[in-house]
Amino acid sequence: CYNDDIELTAGQAGNEGAWNLGATTEIPVCLLKVVYLRCCATYAASHVLPGGDVILNRAILVQASIRTSNMWHPDFSKLVMAFTSIMVLLQIPLKAVRFFTLTCLGELSKLYKRVIIQNFDIQHETASMAVTLMSNSVAFLELSDCTSGTQRFPGISQARMEERLKAALQQRSHLLNDSELQAFVACCFESLVWGRGDQLHLRDQLGIGVRSSQKQGETEEGIIDIDTFNLYSSMNN
Repeated sequence: CYNDDIELTAGQAGNEGAWNLGATTEIPVCLLKVVYLRCCATYAASHVLPGGDVILNRAILVQASIRTSNMWHPDFSKLVMAFTSIMVLLQIPLKAVRFFTLTCLGELSKLYKRVIIQNFDIQHETASMAVTLMSNSVAFLELSDCTSGTQRFPGISQARMEERLKAALQQRSHLLNDSELQAFVACCFESLVWGRGDQLHLRDQLGIGVRSSQKQGETEEGIIDIDTFNLYSSMNN
């Protein structure tokens, strides 16, 4: 039985053309295939008539076999699954929540919008960088206690770093004694001095800096120069 003429044509008609039998779900079409085997099977005579005539029972043999039927019905579970997959692939729920958050919550939406959608102005960012460098240079020059190279670049020595950290942590002396503070300063200073802990290797690529101005064979204790100071001051901004 079939409820679709397309399946009926593909399954039975073959190359003989389309069968437009009007098969629908309400009125399906069932096919009965008849195969000729032989005619008129003979059975035992029922009785003999006067005069010698014989009445015989004749029959047509009908052979039935099991076949398959194609009945098309909508599967709502698959429709729901397909609809859900489309929504997930197109990120429709995410876009709907984003739209609701950014437009339908009043003043809170303005706050979320400023966080999620950040405007970038290169002139504003450049000016902000310049102000940061100026403010960092003031603190650097106040901390500077030595110079380096023939051009006398200012720098911060390990002794000055230990002095300032000792003053900053003076209320924590019961937790951090002098030897521990010296070890802490040595570890931090080792990371700040050029050529030791600078993972960005800025001066290696620029080819400039304090040590480039030193004479060959001249030795000098490591110092923190203004480039390194500015780098680490603005690293978390």
